Amino acid sequence: MRAALTLAILTLGCVLVLWALGAFVDKPPLPRLVANMIGDFFGDDTEFQRRVAAAYPSPVSLATLTKDLSDQGFTIEDGAAVFEDSDIACRYTWTI
Repeated sequence: MRAALTLAILTLGCVLVLWALGAFVDKPPLPRLVANMIGDFFGDDTEFQRRVAAAYPSPVSLATLTKDLSDQGFTIEDGAAVFEDSDIACRYTWTI
C-alpha cells in the first residue's frame, strides 16, 4: 500500500511539473517563414532572410506585407514585424 501511494505521489508530481513547464500546451503552427527553424540555436539569420526575400520580392506594398505577416502571427508595431516563440528553455524572436 505504501509503495502504491509513493508511486501515485511521484506520478502526480511529474504530471504537475510537465504541466507547469508547458509540455501539454498545444501551440498553433509556426508561420511558414520560420517553420522548422527552431533548434538551430547557434545558426545565423541567412535562412530567415532568404525566406523573407523569396516570399516578398521587392517591390511589395506595405499594406500587403503588413496584412500577410499579421495573418501569420507576427506582431506589427513601430515599423517592425516580430514573431516570438518559446520552449522550456529558450525564447526565439524573428524580426522583419
